[in-house]
Amino acid sequence: MKITDIRRHNLQLLQDADYGGVQARMASRLKRKPAQISQWFAGYRTIREDTARDLEQKAGKPPGWLDVNRSAEGSFLKASPVTSEAVAQDSGKARPWSASRASTRWPLTVIDPEDWGALSDDERMQLEAALLAALADVKRRRRERAELDSGAAGKHVAAA
Repeated sequence: MKITDIRRHNLQLLQDADYGGVQARMASRLKRKPAQISQWFAGYRTIREDTARDLEQKAGKPPGWLDVNRSAEGSFLKASPVTSEAVAQDSGKARPWSASRASTRWPLTVIDPEDWGALSDDERMQLEAALLAALADVKRRRRERAELDSGAAGKHVAAA
């Protein structure tokens, strides 16, 4: 896989995971024009080295994050038996729960590790992207709820 394809793939993962799959939101937070993002995804433009490092920095990712071939590396949950060490691997990024709960073998309650292990790397990547997008959406809703709650609490204090 070429570096341009790897960066494009990882940018899509970033968009799905951190920006709820919304291209305009990602463009805004990365200080880029939506048209430029679209051109990267369509393959009309490439993500240059300096641009990749700038995007990683603005997205809070470590340098080189966009350059890691996640499809060749496999997903963060590898074929069974699944261990906390295998789960902790995601391009060098440790899962917060894996370090604190070393006895954790499998984080999901309704998906059998053997079923997960039987999936191809592409299937796991697709499921992980969907899960990351869902988690990003949950985080966004929690933030919005907290903002609403703190605003409502401020109104009650002002009224008293």
